Order: sequence, then C-alpha cells, then structure tokens
Amino acid sequence: MAFSLTENLTNDVALRNVTSQLFGEGKVAFMPLGLAQYRTYTSYPYYITRDNNFRWGCTKMPGIKAAKSTPMPTTLFAISSKAKNPGAAWQFMKLLCADKDVQQELMKTNMGSSVLPSVVKSKKTQNILDKELIDHRNLAVKKLDVITKNGAVTPKFKDYNDKLDELDYKIQNALKAGNLETQLFNIQSQVNQSISN
Repeated sequence: MAFSLTENLTNDVALRNVTSQLFGEGKVAFMPLGLAQYRTYTSYPYYITRDNNFRWGCTKMPGIKAAKSTPMPTTLFAISSKAKNPGAAWQFMKLLCADKDVQQELMKTNMGSSVLPSVVKSKKTQNILDKELIDHRNLAVKKLDVITKNGAVTPKFKDYNDKLDELDYKIQNALKAGNLETQLFNIQSQVNQSISN
C-alpha cells in the first residue's frame, strides 16, 4: 500500500523535485521535520512565516492504530571493553542520561528532546519552547510527550546507513523506470543478501 502511494506520487509530474526550499517559500504545504529541525526552523523568518495568517503546526506522523510511526532518531552511548575505568565511565553515562538537571540543560542548549519524561513534561521545558517558537501553542509539552512516547526507534546495525542508501537507490531507480511492483521482490532479496554477508 505504501509503495503504491509512493509510486503514484512519483508518477504525478506536478509533485516532482519537491525540495525544502519550496517548503520554505510556501509553495509546498507539508514536510516531515525532526524535532531539532522544527525547533530551529520556527526560530527564523523564513518566507513561509512572513504571512500573519499562517498557522504553523506540529503533529506526530500518521500511522496504523497502535503502530509507532513517528521516526525517533536517538543518540547512543557505549563503554569500551578496554576502558581503563569502566566504573567511572558508567557513572558518567548515568549522569548524562538520568540526571534531571543535565537533561533539562540539554532541552535548553540542544534542539532535540530529553529522554526523561519528567523533563519533557516540565514547566521549564514549556518555557524554553515558548521562547523559541513563533507560535508556541503548536508544541506544548503534553504533545511533545505523546510524540516521544509513541516514537519508533530506527534499528541500527553495521553499515546501516550504507544499506539504507542502497535500498533507497534501488527503489528510486525502479520508481523512475515505472516497474517498482515487479522489482520489489528482487530489491528485497538483494538487500537481505547483502545484510547477511
């Protein structure tokens, strides 16, 4: 179903070459943005925000009921097996991830989101969002909490980005050739084989 929709959109001449610049100029109505992009984008006077009648909105990605569909990129930490002081490394990692003050500072200085629900839902976080967003009503901490709780974490494995690029390249070529439906099985088999090697 998703591939059929993608194929139909790709084949619609009017929708080709849609770029973030077209969105910025107000010529495209919808664009998926990560939280960091959203927080940064609404701080600047882009063409789209010039119009006083413009209403900026933020919502989680649509999806099937009970399925997590909003992509949620994460930052991962690890302790090397060769660390000279793994105990201190573990304490430092816990400080970064579990300390409310550190996580609150992250909300202020970083454009992403805290991993702690208590920080995400805090009055301090709402004050931060109110200061940086043009129309702060569009991202209340309650909405941010719902979005982060229902986020889908992308699986990661060795060469993940390379495999994703390869898959995207093959799908884009099949879309351009107009034979995605017939090529889909071959694409899946090739990518699965390259992952297992």
